[in-house]
Amino acid sequence: SRAGVGGAVAGLMLFALVMAQARLAEDLRPLWELVHGVDATGVTDTVEDYATFPPGTARLLTLAWPLLLAGIVAWEWIVMLGHRNTHDSLTDIYNKAYAETIVSQTGAHDLGARYAVAVIDIDHFKRVNDRHGHAAGDVVLKWTAAAIADQVRPQGVLCRTGGEELTVFFPGLEAEDAKARCEQVREAVAAMRVPVTNNDGEPKELRVTVSVGV
Repeated sequence: SRAGVGGAVAGLMLFALVMAQARLAEDLRPLWELVHGVDATGVTDTVEDYATFPPGTARLLTLAWPLLLAGIVAWEWIVMLGHRNTHDSLTDIYNKAYAETIVSQTGAHDLGARYAVAVIDIDHFKRVNDRHGHAAGDVVLKWTAAAIADQVRPQGVLCRTGGEELTVFFPGLEAEDAKARCEQVREAVAAMRVPVTNNDGEPKELRVTVSVGV
C-alpha cells in the first residue's frame, strides 16, 4: 500500500540519520533499538514486515516517523548548544564560563583539605604569536591543552580561563598530590615538539613550557 511504502522510506531515512548521530545522548539509544534494532538487518526485517501491518497501524506509523525524526534533530541541537555553552571552541576543553560556574557553586562551601586548584600559564605565548603568527599560536594552544588533559583527566577538570591561561580543578586531591600531578603536566608539555607553519609558509617545530601554580 502507499502507506506501507511511505513508512518504509521513512524508516530507511531514520536509519541513515541514526547512523550519522553517534554523539547523541545515551538515553536515546533504547528508543532507537525499540524503533529499528541495532543493525541494518533488523531495519530491513522491520521494513519488510511493515506492509503486513493493519492499515490503521501503518498510517499511524507513517505519521509518527517525521515526528520522531524532528525530535531526534531537535535533541541533537540541544546537545550541540549545550556543548558550545560549556566548551572552548578552539581547544574543546571547558571554557571560562564553566570554570566560573564551578567557583560560584563551591565558593560558599568548606571543601576541606582534599580540594586543589592549579593555574597553568603558557610561557612566552605572545612571542609565539608575534614570531610565527596567530595560526601557529592556535596550534600551540590545542597541543598544550591536549597534553594537559591527558595528564589530569579523569579526576581533574580542565578549563581555559584566559588567552593562554588554563585552570584545573582537582576535587578530592590534596595540594601535595596536585603539585605532583602538575609536575607531570609540566614535563609532558616540555617534551612536546609542536609542528606549525609560520607566516612565511615555513614549517617549524616549537618547544613549549608552562608555569604552574597550585
